[in-house]
Amino acid sequence: MTLPWKGGKIKLIASAALDRKLSFALCCTATIGTVVFSLLNPQIIRYTIDSVIGTEPLDAPVFLINFIESIGGINLLRTNLWICAVFIAIAALLAELCNIARNYTGSEIGETVAW
Repeated sequence: MTLPWKGGKIKLIASAALDRKLSFALCCTATIGTVVFSLLNPQIIRYTIDSVIGTEPLDAPVFLINFIESIGGINLLRTNLWICAVFIAIAALLAELCNIARNYTGSEIGETVAW
C-alpha cells in the first residue's frame, strides 16, 4: 500500500494536472472572489438599512466613509436609494461572474485529471 503523501495517488494527480497550474490558480482566485462578493452583499444591505434609511451613524472602514463622502455623503444616498441598489446589483453580478469562472476552471481541471 502506497500512502498518498509518499508519492501515491496525489503524485499521480499532480503530474496529470501539471500543465493546469494557471487554471488551478484562477479557480482558487474565483472561489475567493465568489465568497468575498457574496459576503459583501449583506453588508451593503445592512449599511443601507441602518445608516441610510435609519438614523444610526455610519460605522464603516475609513476608505468606505471617504468614498461615500466623495460621492456626496449619506444625504445623497438618502435621496437616491437607487445608488445603493446599483452597488448591491454590482456585488451580486461580480459574485456570479466569479462563480461561473470557478465552475468553468474547476470542470476543465477535472476533465484534464480524469483524462
